[in-house]
Amino acid sequence: MSSPRPALLLVGALAALAALAAGTAPAGAHVSVTPDELRAGEQAVVTLQVDHGCGDSPTTRLEVRLPDALGDVDTGPTRDWRVERRGRVLVLTAATPVPSDLTVGVDLVLRAPDEPGDLALPTVQTCESGEEAWTQVAVEETDAAAELERPAPVVRVVGAGTTVSVDLVDEESPWQRLSGPLAAAVGVGLVLLVGALRFRVRRGTER
Repeated sequence: MSSPRPALLLVGALAALAALAAGTAPAGAHVSVTPDELRAGEQAVVTLQVDHGCGDSPTTRLEVRLPDALGDVDTGPTRDWRVERRGRVLVLTAATPVPSDLTVGVDLVLRAPDEPGDLALPTVQTCESGEEAWTQVAVEETDAAAELERPAPVVRVVGAGTTVSVDLVDEESPWQRLSGPLAAAVGVGLVLLVGALRFRVRRGTER
């Protein structure tokens, strides 16, 4: 009589994958910039990153309001976005709608102001159905960004001699990639699936 264990392992693997993927719901996701600290006067490339679409709807456009303290802002080479400038608003239209489960990353080439301070980049994300306005800015030090429902991404400019923190960005896919939690869920699911199949093969050779 064959053991039901391989089938149970397979079902368990699929269930774990589904559970982990479900745990990556976009409720806690947001728009961010990497790096989020620059030295005053520094030439830099920062990546504007949007974690998800509008619910299940794909992203079609991003509108980024540039603060007056920033001079010219350019985008890195891209075939995935059509770039327009409307005054102090940078409009990025996707060549094709970006699926809601992918992270959108757009490189912005800029020069930090000479004076330290926080630079907010209010961003409106338009999707095929609906939009998300990531435009809330803390007006006082007591307003924690974590308490805002739709916080705007913020770049902190520090003194020229200050050491800034560096976040590593995955360069394998410069404009979109699986979000971290979803990628982890896929990885765990694949490991469990491989384990289930190996167990089945081993049981077959023992007969």
